[in-house]
Amino acid sequence: MKRLRYIILLAGLMSLSLQTIYAQRITRSFRNTSMSEALTILAKSTKDYRINFMYDELEDFTVTTSIVKRTAPDAIRQIMGFYPMKMTIDGENIFVECTQKTPTKMIGRIIDNKKRPVDFANVALLNVRDSSLINGGVTNENGQFVIPCGARKVIVRISCVGYITTSNTYNTGKIGSITLKEATMNLQKVIVKAVRPKTKLTREGFQTQVQGTILSDAGMVADLLKQVPRVRVDKDGNCSVFGKGTPEIYVNGRKLTDKNELQTISSKDVKNVTVITTPGAQYDAQVNSVIRITTVKKQGYGWSGNFQAKYGFAMKNAWQEQANLNYRVGGLDVFGGLMWSDSYFYDKLGLDEYINGNQHQIYQKSVGRIDSRDYGPDANLGFNYEFNENHTIGLKYKFGSGYTKYFTDQNNYSIFQDGVHQGDVNYLNDESDSKQGPIHQADFYYDGKIGKWSIDLNASALWRTKDQIQKATETSTELGDQIVCSDSHTKGKLLAGKLVVSYPLTDQLNIDFGSEYTNSDSHTNNKNEGGVAASNDSRIKEQNIATFAEAA
Repeated sequence: MKRLRYIILLAGLMSLSLQTIYAQRITRSFRNTSMSEALTILAKSTKDYRINFMYDELEDFTVTTSIVKRTAPDAIRQIMGFYPMKMTIDGENIFVECTQKTPTKMIGRIIDNKKRPVDFANVALLNVRDSSLINGGVTNENGQFVIPCGARKVIVRISCVGYITTSNTYNTGKIGSITLKEATMNLQKVIVKAVRPKTKLTREGFQTQVQGTILSDAGMVADLLKQVPRVRVDKDGNCSVFGKGTPEIYVNGRKLTDKNELQTISSKDVKNVTVITTPGAQYDAQVNSVIRITTVKKQGYGWSGNFQAKYGFAMKNAWQEQANLNYRVGGLDVFGGLMWSDSYFYDKLGLDEYINGNQHQIYQKSVGRIDSRDYGPDANLGFNYEFNENHTIGLKYKFGSGYTKYFTDQNNYSIFQDGVHQGDVNYLNDESDSKQGPIHQADFYYDGKIGKWSIDLNASALWRTKDQIQKATETSTELGDQIVCSDSHTKGKLLAGKLVVSYPLTDQLNIDFGSEYTNSDSHTNNKNEGGVAASNDSRIKEQNIATFAEAA
């Protein structure tokens, strides 16, 4: 029976391979062509697929690109580019739709001072009140961008390597052309001009070359990613992809579990960065985007290291110091690092809230602030060993702990019912002396190649504790006083592993299959004094295993 299943599977893969080999190839050029018209032309150019889309939904998006000997699905991926669209293939039918269905869009074009289009520039739409991100996009080969936007007025911020970042406020709609000034610097009467990196479409996604470009001088990887098309890194180091949310990040096939690692890798050590906006079956269904970073093979032997210090001020001082050390001999890299952070956070809050019930309308107005200070160490130790160019293994151990010196959340509420004032409440939440950790984490990876077979293995183990001490006090002359004290202790552990095996059947068809396993155990004991809220003791155990296969 197993032999019969194997034969059936092999026959199916051979059939799929032959279909790809003999699939009709398309060669077309588009310039300032609407997406609807481009898809109509592609539909007439292939007999293998029927292309389905809503004409009005895609009419505002324009296409400027040259397609050379591509299958219909690959041609569609190329003309979609960084636009917020997705393609679904169901047998002989291809469905293309816009993933952000707002009725209004911000439409414009980016050019340089010589009227040349600026392609792969990041365009961020920011809230005019607090400069928070609303949406974002990337210009195409003709410098054009079309970004769905529900706000009436936004700040448009444009950034691109080799150009000065610019910002201005516009009403949503067609805003015409925006000129970027080239960034230059004078060195003894010699002008050195920045060269834009090359971004190209690969089988996985859009790949940006770093080695040999100005991006190699960006600083650390966190600074580098700010310049990569469609990627945004905020002031806290959190990474996101426009329209796709928080990505999974991999370095040489190893999954990153700590965003602080982006501050430890120099941009000079990066070869290229690939942004994947349509992850395949080897990724979790909840993963909407992936960033894969490939580094340059390090040369030389002996000791090396670096020291970093960061200072910030937001009402009070904040510090971060970090030291990294590395020893390399042959194919072995041994590394370690130590970081100490002392961070301060302050924010003012204001909220107007309306609650419409069946009989009454409740209006609540609040004004408050959050004031907190956290400190603690992080340390790591590990190694990478390259047996040869086809086989690499690595292991990393990380220790971390965070302490809350003080945390206060203070708000003053005014409550109205049907326009009549009901009372004022002063709320104070104090979580001082809470603690995160200790946190122990170990990560192992193997990246190998046997013939045409590629093997990617990642495994992680995590142990952590958390103590949260909370005292919430509400005082009100009209509504009475209330105090809630809670002491919560959480212990958790996680074991996870993922294996991906790939094999290229042809230049256009790749088979991926593998398995993923997770085992988690979390125990929380929550004690509440005063009886306002009930104490509880809970334990959650979960075990999952999944397999996947994909041909694309």
